[in-house]
Amino acid sequence: MVLKLALFDFDGTLVDSLRDYHLIETQVIASLGGRVPDLQRFRRIIGEDKDWELFYRRFGIVDKEKSPEHIKKGTIGISHGVISGVKETLEELANRNVGLSIVSLNPHINKIILRLDGQLGDHFYRDNIYGASLNKVDALRRVCRRHEIFPREAVYIGDMAKDIRETKRAGLVSVGIANDFSYNHKDMLESANPDYLFDDIREVTKLF
Repeated sequence: MVLKLALFDFDGTLVDSLRDYHLIETQVIASLGGRVPDLQRFRRIIGEDKDWELFYRRFGIVDKEKSPEHIKKGTIGISHGVISGVKETLEELANRNVGLSIVSLNPHINKIILRLDGQLGDHFYRDNIYGASLNKVDALRRVCRRHEIFPREAVYIGDMAKDIRETKRAGLVSVGIANDFSYNHKDMLESANPDYLFDDIREVTKLF
């Protein structure tokens, strides 16, 4: 089946935010008296728990009064930079008439893209950016319905094992991106059995 639509995760896939996000989280964890994880341990834990309470319990924080809003308040200040190869990849896919969308947990995508001032090109507009999608399975299926295509005619590109699992549940073709910017290590992505696993996002163009 011919692929017609490329859906992208945002943080760690299109933009570099891993190290800043790790810094913010470790500062919060330290302020709450938890055990601060180094970057490599952080990459092995982030995204694997089903809720914030379980996530922070990994670091010895058990105070249920600490809300996600308190924990996450600094993340909008992360300095996002576009990862090498992303702009060229988007331009190549657009030239091949591939539909492009973002599906992410990040609720600030539109503000960040404006701040990037064209570094992602002009491929993403408000009507094809799905931010704060807590249930990516439903979000991915919804995007396919909106474009009137079958799930297997679309690919979702992400940098976490959770992305791969949710993509497979939604019925789309799954692609993992494993490099220094990815939120999860390559072996974690491999364990989720993606349809494709690339070290460089530019390899995505081979699928279309």
